[in-house]
Amino acid sequence: MNVKSNIMDASTWSPPRRTIFVDGEKRVEKYPGMRHRHMVDPQGNMCRVPIVTAASIVVPDNYANQIMAVKLGQGWFPVDTCPLALMLSGQLMSESLDGTVRDGKPCEPGSYDIRKGCRHVHAEVAVRRGRHGVVEAERAERYKAQGEKDAEQRERHHQELLRAMTQGTKGKDKDAK
Repeated sequence: MNVKSNIMDASTWSPPRRTIFVDGEKRVEKYPGMRHRHMVDPQGNMCRVPIVTAASIVVPDNYANQIMAVKLGQGWFPVDTCPLALMLSGQLMSESLDGTVRDGKPCEPGSYDIRKGCRHVHAEVAVRRGRHGVVEAERAERYKAQGEKDAEQRERHHQELLRAMTQGTKGKDKDAK
C-alpha cells in the first residue's frame, strides 16, 4: 500500500484564505500564516506546537520540518492528519500507536480536517488518555500526603475491628441458643 503524506512542504505551501464582508462587499483575504500546528501528545492532549521562530516569519521553513521530525519521533502527531497514514508512510513509528488503531486502513484524504479529526485520531486520543489516567492514578496514590495515608489506615483498622466484633457476637448468639 503506497500512502503519501506531506507533513510540511514549504514549496507547495500557500497561506490559507478567508472570506469576509466589508461594507456589503465580499473580499478574500490571506491569513497571516501558519505559526503553529495542532498536535496530539503522548498523553492524549491536544497541544499547539510553534513551528516558526519569530512572529515575522509566516512561511514554514526548515525549522518547522525539524520540529515536526522531533515531535513525530517522540510519538506526537498532527490532528489534521490520519495517524495511520503517517505510520504507513514511515513518518510515525508504529510503536507510537495502539494496536487497535494500527489495524485497518487509513482514512481518505479530505474526509477529515482540523475541526473534525479522522476516526483514528479520536481512537488514539481515547487510548492515550486512558493509559495516562492509569499512570496518573498510580502516581497520585504514591504521592498522597501523610495525613491522607494515616486516615485511610485508621479507617481500615476501624473496619477490621468492627468486622471482628460483629463476627464475635454472631458466634456468641449461636452458642446461646
